[in-house]
Amino acid sequence: MVSEAISSCSNEFSFLFTLLQKGDKLKLSEVQRPNKVGRTNDPNYCLFYRMVHHPTNKCFILKNKIQGLIDAGVLILKLEQKKSLRIW
Repeated sequence: MVSEAISSCSNEFSFLFTLLQKGDKLKLSEVQRPNKVGRTNDPNYCLFYRMVHHPTNKCFILKNKIQGLIDAGVLILKLEQKKSLRIW
């Protein structure tokens, strides 16, 4: 089970994404625009899609995948962590 104290992280959603990816709990989408991969300084860069389109914290597909992990009991968040992520 993935369990981390993420409320103190400055960008909780990106931290959660990184945590799940490193723990092999989250499969990234296929790269659709290779020329836009790696532009991580752009405010509209999405870590899940690895391209400039929308910010990671506004990615509905990623939010749905995280919610699926929560529903399946793979990821357990404390109430204050859910509030700090502001996605549920």
